[in-house]
Amino acid sequence: MKETIHLSLLQNSHSFLIEAAVKAVNSENDITQLQFAIINLVQSLELSLKSLLHEIHPLFVYDNIDSPKHTISVSKAIDRLQNQDMHGGLFSQKDEKSLRKVIELRNTMTHADYTLSKQHAEAQFHKTFGLVAFFHHKYLKIEIEDIIPEDILRSLITRKEYYIELITMARSRIEQEKIPESDLLKCNNCLSVTFVTTESKNVCYCCHHKDQVDICINCNNVTYSDDMKDFSDEFETDYTDTILIIHENYDYEFYESCKNCYPSIIEDIECKRNEIHQQYLAQEWDWHLENSRREHF
Repeated sequence: MKETIHLSLLQNSHSFLIEAAVKAVNSENDITQLQFAIINLVQSLELSLKSLLHEIHPLFVYDNIDSPKHTISVSKAIDRLQNQDMHGGLFSQKDEKSLRKVIELRNTMTHADYTLSKQHAEAQFHKTFGLVAFFHHKYLKIEIEDIIPEDILRSLITRKEYYIELITMARSRIEQEKIPESDLLKCNNCLSVTFVTTESKNVCYCCHHKDQVDICINCNNVTYSDDMKDFSDEFETDYTDTILIIHENYDYEFYESCKNCYPSIIEDIECKRNEIHQQYLAQEWDWHLENSRREHF
């Protein structure tokens, strides 16, 4: 029996990937196994990123290349691979966004209070597993079936097929009830576009997760209440005792919007604020000119 083991960055990445797959297969009655499967997947991805850096130059896996002691963080690894001067930007914007999103998920699961349902865990695992498989194919030129044992991979595919079957049945019900796409949201729990807002049902037809929704007054689209953003701080206001006095609301009679409308509203308020300021300056200039004429005559 070996007492020591040496693994390259890529080999270490693959060991975490295999462990993630095994934990997912064994998670039938234990959601904790799925939690650690997701964490191991992201750890595998992190080591793969460092492996890419190592291929460019072995020193690039260290935070300080002049004093190579501590390896680079995963976020900084992405930054370094995206450095235009060093590598010309390896990832597309879409791929970079996906990478950062799964890293954020791992950090949330390991550094904060976290509630995880079985459906959400299943969805996040399959989503992350798909990203890892895509990453290996596109950037490492390695296929996932060359890493994970055949029996384990077959079990994973079976689980995914069951998950897809649930989504298919939910979509079939949506079609039968003639629910328009405008009344559907991506479920926060199982990540499928099967959350129905028609007639205030507010339930996912796939995993039966319930949530609160609101209508964005700006675009009239339905969105999750937690995704609404308050922009009232942009108004010109004062407090008198406990009463809020609004001096200028920039023509907005509401103060919340969906996250899609929020940036354009902030931009619009800034433009209107500048216009008002310019009008004030013009009026002030006219006042000084009028005073100058009166003093002259």
